[in-house]
Amino acid sequence: MAEVAPHYSVVIPLFNEEPCVAELWDRLRAVLERSGRSFEAIFVDDGSTDDTAAAIDRLAAADPRVRALHFTRNFGQHPAVYAGFDHARGTVLITLDGDLQNPPEEIPKLLAKLEEGFDMVTGVRAVRRDSLLRTLPSRFVNWMIGKLTRVPLRDYGCLLRVYRRPVIEMLRRCSEQTVYFTALISWLGVRIAEVDVAHAPRKSGRSKYNWLKLITMNFDLVTGYSILPIQMISLAGIGIAALGFIAAVVMLCFALIAADKAYYVALAFAAGFFMFGVLLTALGFIGEYIGRILIEVKRRPFYLLRDDLDGARKPE
Repeated sequence: MAEVAPHYSVVIPLFNEEPCVAELWDRLRAVLERSGRSFEAIFVDDGSTDDTAAAIDRLAAADPRVRALHFTRNFGQHPAVYAGFDHARGTVLITLDGDLQNPPEEIPKLLAKLEEGFDMVTGVRAVRRDSLLRTLPSRFVNWMIGKLTRVPLRDYGCLLRVYRRPVIEMLRRCSEQTVYFTALISWLGVRIAEVDVAHAPRKSGRSKYNWLKLITMNFDLVTGYSILPIQMISLAGIGIAALGFIAAVVMLCFALIAADKAYYVALAFAAGFFMFGVLLTALGFIGEYIGRILIEVKRRPFYLLRDDLDGARKPE
């Protein structure tokens, strides 16, 4: 007899979140049991260096509704979510952070909104419980994604979301190696709604998204989902050429009137430094696009599971 698929699948990426795992499961289980629907929780260990792997293995051994996936190394949050999507069986999929900053008790709000006919509902952290050094870069990322995708969501960084199964199936058909879910889903043209949700302070540890990761993510986002930088550089080149021509004419007039060769020297140095900076910027963006092509051509797996590696080592 075929196993009946659960109605809800909850995907939870984890990286060094062992202190939160037990409480997270207790609170999540209580919320989903009140819904009266069948469910499963897929915990994805993203190469943690603490006891996160052992913690989710204990949950999986104690409750058949829990499934544990283990990466061979740290691949990142988006590959971890993608792995959960690959293994989820539910009709409705839910994503949730593992640090308890997105309270599981907020899930029913999103599910109620989904029933209004939307394909995806994403949470909005109306009141952030993070430091200013964490919220300011996030606001910049939100602004940038909105400009690139032309989908004016208020909070692209909140992982508390619910999806209908067809959205996930469409998402899995996209084969690019660098995946930013919100940008990609907006490209799919699905109906997206937002719901204000609570946001709690971190109970332990610290955010895994530092300034360097945010900057890297921005480069991935820009070069993976837009040709806007190249277009901007082209327009800037036209503008610089026009300004350079005007400046050359002006400086030449001053030089002829004042008969002072210093104007020629100043013009040469200013133009040289300015063009050098523009060229370096242009080469940087072009290099990012070429690097992205290289990554796509290699076709490496988006993630690797420890279970597959350990299974390959076992004798038949």
